[in-house]
Formats: sequence, C-alpha cells, structure tokens
Amino acid sequence: MPGRPDPFTLGYRPALDGLRAVAVLAVMAHHSGGLIRGGWLGVDVFFTLSGFLITILLLEEHTRTGTIAIGRFYVRRALRLLPALVAFLIFWGGVIFAMSPSGVWLIILADLLGVLFYVTNWLIIYWLAGPFGHTWSLAIEEQFYLVWPVTLLLLLRWIRHSPLVVVVLLTAAAGSLAWRVALNLVPGTQMNRIFAGTDTHADGLLIGAALAWGLTFAFAGLSYALIERPCLAYKARWSATPPPFTRAPLTDPALLVR
Repeated sequence: MPGRPDPFTLGYRPALDGLRAVAVLAVMAHHSGGLIRGGWLGVDVFFTLSGFLITILLLEEHTRTGTIAIGRFYVRRALRLLPALVAFLIFWGGVIFAMSPSGVWLIILADLLGVLFYVTNWLIIYWLAGPFGHTWSLAIEEQFYLVWPVTLLLLLRWIRHSPLVVVVLLTAAAGSLAWRVALNLVPGTQMNRIFAGTDTHADGLLIGAALAWGLTFAFAGLSYALIERPCLAYKARWSATPPPFTRAPLTDPALLVR
C-alpha cells in the first residue's frame, strides 16, 4: 500500500489571485455609481481569503521549522505594504494639503497617521471619515495580522492539531457576525460602527483561518481516508497490472481488426 503523502502545502494557486481580483472589482463596481448591487460582499470574500492564506503560510512555516518566527513575519508584512503605502500617502497627502484650507490640516494629518498606523476604522467610528476613510478594511486586516500569529503559535503549542480549534474559530466568527447584526438592530447605531469595527467584521478573517486549520489538520485524516488513499491505491494497482485494453497501443492492427 502506498504510504501517506507529505503534509498539505498550498503552493501558488493562480485561481486564488483571480478570486481576489474579482472581489476587488466587485467593491470598485459597487462604489462606481452602484454598477452592481451587493458588491460590498467583495470585502468579505477578500477578508476570508486573507485569513485563509496567512494562516496556511504560518502553518506551513510551523510544519517546516517547528515554530513561527513572529518578528520575521512582521518585518515581511512591513516590507510588503509600507513602501507602497507611504508613497501613496506622501503623494495624495501632499495633493490634499495643497487643495485644502489650513483650518482642516490637523484633520488631514490625523487621517494620514491613522492610515499609517492602521487604525483608520476606529477613526471613522469615533471621530470622522477623512479623505482616506476607505482604508478601514486595510486597518482591520493589519490588526488581525498583528494578533493572529501570536495566537496561532500559542494554539499550536497548547492544543496542537485538535479539530476543536476549528470549532472555536467558527464560533468566534459567528459571534462577530451576531454582534454586527445585534448592533444593526439598536436604534441610532451608526453604520460605521456596525460595518467598520474590528470586532464586528472579523468573521470573514476567522472563517478563512478555520478553513486553513481544518484543511491542514482537522480534516486531513478524513480526506486522506476517503479520497487520497483510495486514489493512491488504485494508481499503484493500475501501474502493477494495467487493464487489458491498455496493454497494447491503439495503433496495433490486431485491435483495429477486432
């Protein structure tokens, strides 16, 4: 019998890039005069995909090395995001400063700092939505990235590969969604508080993380027993004793006569 294959690794999947592009286009279309209804769901798709990918990468690192290099992870995230973000803020911040009266410069500066330190979502909830208020979703993602690697490492040390982690993550996701719905039922609650809070919009990130954990650990044995092992066994048997109709080439005259 064939042995069990190596642990799951994601590798590069172009389809995931395509899904991310569709999500971004849906949001852009939604904000372009309402070209499509419900395009804001692209944010949730993007969050779920981000939670899935970052968790898969961290789990693969832990499988290879036995740990997660938290500091190196933060450095990689900074190098990936900050150069483009700083260039964006310098250019558009300068443009907005030049076009705005001095009386609102302090507001613009606070907005720029909120983007740079990934707290824009809380600024638009408890203060006001500045010209960079659309970066609220980036803020939620980066706040998740700040907390999740440490939490994941602790889970790997304390609980190991228990399917219980999937249940906990899905329960937390359901709690975040329920909290968002509950706030929506409270009269007078601002839409920014409902939609842009890290606590009210963490469900997609947590669902993605649960999917990554389940695919790596919780359901790996079940999928191997039901799908991978039978396929590997059949492949081994096929290689050892091919069926009669594959033992001669299709161009064999004897086959053509028959």
